[in-house]
Amino acid sequence: GVSNLKPGQVLLLYGPSGVGKSSLVHAGLMPRLKDQGWYVNYTRRDKQQPLAKLLSDTVRKAIKHTEKKQLLIFDQLEEIFIEIREKDEAILFFKQLQFTVQNYPSIKIILGFRKEYQQEIENFLSPQKFHILFVRFPLSPLSLQGMRRAVEGVFKSPTIIHKFPVLENSFLEPAFVEMLTEDIDQDHVSNKAPLLQYQLLSVYQKAL
Repeated sequence: GVSNLKPGQVLLLYGPSGVGKSSLVHAGLMPRLKDQGWYVNYTRRDKQQPLAKLLSDTVRKAIKHTEKKQLLIFDQLEEIFIEIREKDEAILFFKQLQFTVQNYPSIKIILGFRKEYQQEIENFLSPQKFHILFVRFPLSPLSLQGMRRAVEGVFKSPTIIHKFPVLENSFLEPAFVEMLTEDIDQDHVSNKAPLLQYQLLSVYQKAL
């Protein structure tokens, strides 16, 4: 879990485009950690200011919450290699990251990015450059079992369903779950999470 990133404070969250990294963070991780009393700050690169400054600003906000565990999430980190806003932006960001982990050991940091930029980012973290210890968390496309859990999870988890009172007396037909997930599982080209999301949204809109 996030609270056991030893010896690294930094977790790399990566996978193919559309695999569901941002959804995992927003719908899965952040609500649970906030319920457990964490201070969580999610941000993605602001095109108006360098990422190093954004990091120092979020650290300044986080350290005001010393009574809580602190997590900073930087999503779509690959943008510093795609849309360069200032000279040496990547170098300055990783230098600031090094300063942060050395001086604020209680702060945990997640870096989210597309899989094809893994090597480039790990090069900056390597002992030859900024020597920042990290843990990898690769995301793969949903399996058939994972898709079933995604569809049924709200109905099967007492912790989650109380957040959706309108669903408390509802149920899912097993045949519907099988039809929906097995159909998507036949797609071996696209990432399954966006397809599943689209199908579920369509069903929800029809139900309304």
